[in-house]
Amino acid sequence: MKFLRNSFLLVALVGAFSPSHAVMIWTGPDVFISQPADAPLSVTDVLVPGAASLSRGSAGLLCNLEVGDSCQPNLFFNPSNFEFAFSGLNGNGVIAYGSAANYAALNFSDLDAAWVLSAGFNAPGSVGVGRIVSLDIYFDIEFSDWGRGANSANPSIGSFAYRRSSAAVVVPEPTTLVLMGLGIAGFGFRRKMR
Repeated sequence: MKFLRNSFLLVALVGAFSPSHAVMIWTGPDVFISQPADAPLSVTDVLVPGAASLSRGSAGLLCNLEVGDSCQPNLFFNPSNFEFAFSGLNGNGVIAYGSAANYAALNFSDLDAAWVLSAGFNAPGSVGVGRIVSLDIYFDIEFSDWGRGANSANPSIGSFAYRRSSAAVVVPEPTTLVLMGLGIAGFGFRRKMR
């Protein structure tokens, strides 16, 4: 019986402290990104090296250069590995900046569906929550500028500006909390049996 109790306790503790998938919500200091129209080089905001970045060609949407997306001018691309939910669009109510923690109540989709194809699209002033899909990272984002490059004879860079949250804070999954609770209960049960 003692072996069984100790085995249960060991399994619960190992499960509670083993690496598991966790949702990350970035609530740290704001990062401000700005790219003027017709800039000589496109600005790239690297959120997670090797997994997530946001950049833009001339008239297209954003692209993720970290995973090999192309920022071809005048083409609409959805940045791979990203989903977005914007205030008042795609079935979402009002989303205030700082709402990333409420990600479970939001409707996420690719940028084209979340923004461009939605009625009422207007990039400047758009407030929402972004998601890096492969890492389950949620961050706040607010656009303050979105424009087209002026040089149509030669592909040029479109303007954009936004602020976003940074600095991940780990929120454990419910499974981790249950296993941790079982481990603590096992300690209590073991102590009571002595």
